Amino acid sequence: MALRQFGAAAAVTVALALATPAHAVTEIQWWHAMTGGNNDIVNKLAEDFNASQSDYKVVPTYKGVYADTMNAGNRRIPCRQRTAHHAGVRGSAPRP
Repeated sequence: MALRQFGAAAAVTVALALATPAHAVTEIQWWHAMTGGNNDIVNKLAEDFNASQSDYKVVPTYKGVYADTMNAGNRRIPCRQRTAHHAGVRGSAPRP
């Protein structure tokens, strides 16, 4: 009986030692306005990056022309932060 309990305990110990924790991949949405050959380049960059590692997955998504892409991004940034976000973009900083 003691041998059976020892065997069961050993099996559980080995199973726990070999078990790896679940590792979630962080997905990054990459919105872009590239068409034609540039779209192919964006997709290739994402494929190469995804193949080079397993912690992140870049998902390139065409969001329309440049203005559409910027508007989609702006809707995701709260209004207070939007001014700070655009402070470095030429021509978009508030003027005195």
